[in-house]
Amino acid sequence: GQLQNPSFLFLPQALPRHLKAESREERLPDERERGMAGFWLEPIKFSILVLMPIVTVVAFQHPPTLNWAIDKTRYVVYPEETGRAKLEQLHLIVREAAQARAAEKK
Repeated sequence: GQLQNPSFLFLPQALPRHLKAESREERLPDERERGMAGFWLEPIKFSILVLMPIVTVVAFQHPPTLNWAIDKTRYVVYPEETGRAKLEQLHLIVREAAQARAAEKK
């Protein structure tokens, strides 16, 4: 009997009020059941919104801190700077290659 029909596990007393309620008003929590969670949530979120930019500016206005953050993240790694002589040599190589291709087409 009871093994075939496990409905004895789902007693109405064991269900939370919002699951066994018939109407919307019965599903909503009372004022005293909601507590202070909703009251403190908005001021905390607003404090984070206001303080985050201020803390960021104060922290990164010091050059050592800014350099540490840049080195830590390595978001963009720039190539080594080339001197004027290397650039002229590179232009000469490219120009010679272009002339060689032009000579092959003729």
